[in-house]
Amino acid sequence: MTCYILFYLLYPLLNSAISAIDKKTLLRTCIILIILYFGIEFLFENLFFSSVLIYWIAIYFIIAYIKRYLMVLADSLKFNLMLFAAGFIGTFGLIIMTNFLGMRFSFLKDDLMRWDTSNNPFILIMVISLLNLVRRKSFKSRVINYISGLSFLIYIIHENYLLRIYYRPLLWKYALDKFGNDHLVGLTLLMVAVVFAFGFICAFTYKLTIQKVIKRICNRIYPAVSKMWNRMENRILNFNQADRKSQT
Repeated sequence: MTCYILFYLLYPLLNSAISAIDKKTLLRTCIILIILYFGIEFLFENLFFSSVLIYWIAIYFIIAYIKRYLMVLADSLKFNLMLFAAGFIGTFGLIIMTNFLGMRFSFLKDDLMRWDTSNNPFILIMVISLLNLVRRKSFKSRVINYISGLSFLIYIIHENYLLRIYYRPLLWKYALDKFGNDHLVGLTLLMVAVVFAFGFICAFTYKLTIQKVIKRICNRIYPAVSKMWNRMENRILNFNQADRKSQT
């Protein structure tokens, strides 16, 4: 959750950086990020420092290059279908291969889930191609718009530390103990539905009850915080100017 909030704070700076660099520099940046974080780091975990925030920043640069210079391909139905097929084959090919080798070599038996990461290049390819395919269609839905308006709240609720670390594993363990591994696919879908429903109900309740109060409090606090921030900036700027004058 903190990664999500940090990215919200950073993306205006990322936009400024992307606007300031030319096509070749942006391409080189994307290639380096892909090689480091969706290549080397994907194959060899913990080889050098990485985090979900770094992955998201890398993806942001990649998407920026696509939106600026590759929109012809991004709009191509054939290209995106081929891209999705490549990502699908790569994703499940890795899982099948790891599962096959894990049954024959003991040191690989616990590696099946190692590909379920935020920097899986095949999953990234599938997501980009699916977004491009969906973007070709235009539709409106009040229900979807309302749910999407609650999506940030839903994410905050279902990814909070208490639910993610304690209650969700307990619920999953109870379901497996009661129904067994034979119903794993159905239990997985049911778990997703239960977690989403719980998050939606809580978000809907929050919006109808205390959201307005929270907004009023924030609107009263914001001017004071903004004033303090501007005062701090001005002091730092004045200090820099005074330091330059002393040096000259």
